[in-house]
Amino acid sequence: MTKDNVIITAVMPGTIFSKGKHYDKLQKKNPQLVKEFLDRHHAIGRFGNAEEIAPFVLLLASSYASFAAGSLVNIDGGTL
Repeated sequence: MTKDNVIITAVMPGTIFSKGKHYDKLQKKNPQLVKEFLDRHHAIGRFGNAEEIAPFVLLLASSYASFAAGSLVNIDGGTL
């Protein structure tokens, strides 16, 4: 812990897929455009989902991350 018992960390997720939201609608309307976007901007080649981000948030909120003060964690599928 820091001297004032405050630890500031941040999770910086990449593009996350949410049913009914922008990329879901765009996928239905223009799947080729979405494929090109993913191929161009994500090394992993797909959107992330909340279930892939949550474990990192839980870790950073736990005592296991007590030495991670000031950390920024990219969880972005290898954004290019």
